[in-house]
Amino acid sequence: MRKRLFVAIGCGLGAILCGWLYLDHVESTLRGGRKVAVLVASRELSPGTRLTEADLALRSIPEAYLHPASVLATATDEKKVLGRPVLGHLLQGQPVLWTDFEAERAKLARGLSAAVQKGQRAITVPVDIAGSFANQLRPGDRVDVLGTFSRTNHEVTVTVLQNVLVLSVSGKKEDLDGEPQLVIHAVTLSLDLDEAEVLAFARRHGAIDLALHGADDIDVVAQVAQKDFADLFEDGKRAQLASRRVRRIQPLMPDKGPDGK
Repeated sequence: MRKRLFVAIGCGLGAILCGWLYLDHVESTLRGGRKVAVLVASRELSPGTRLTEADLALRSIPEAYLHPASVLATATDEKKVLGRPVLGHLLQGQPVLWTDFEAERAKLARGLSAAVQKGQRAITVPVDIAGSFANQLRPGDRVDVLGTFSRTNHEVTVTVLQNVLVLSVSGKKEDLDGEPQLVIHAVTLSLDLDEAEVLAFARRHGAIDLALHGADDIDVVAQVAQKDFADLFEDGKRAQLASRRVRRIQPLMPDKGPDGK
């Protein structure tokens, strides 16, 4: 009897261990696998700045979300970029890419394929994001693709793709508030073949918008309900959206009483 009890306990513990290992594997896959240390700008850098050790910091990024042109946080890569001028404007925390330097930018200009990871495809989509984050979008950023479609006289907006890597942006210089700025008209994204097919189909049957991720935000939302006119005009749904935002916003300072305490 005792032997059977020990066997049952052992089987139970084994099942728990297998379940934990499976959940750990699923979580690791969703988060993009192992993390890789890359070099990022430790402060805002202007075009032409020659990199010093003080200009660089480390940041860990999941392997699946790593830009193919990222400069790794190794002694070899760091030695190669120190003292070299960056071509463009880098924000604090923005990953340093090989394409930020003259020789690598010239190499990339000979073919976009050099920036496409194995198993991925580069697909360019025309966009109209003038006046929003157009002049701030950079290679290495991540966006969600939203599509608005008409289905049997009923319009809906759905999240088509999430956490998509931006390979390049293109546009033309236009005068905005008296200053020449790049207004982006097309964005090249990195997708696998199935995602590229979905995006191509979506482009031909509706309007596409892009939503920019934060620099450290690589999470995806498992279930996002489609939105329609009801979400705009039904009081209950609008109240539900508002309550979700209230829960996410934290007060900067604790509440104080009338006496200031």
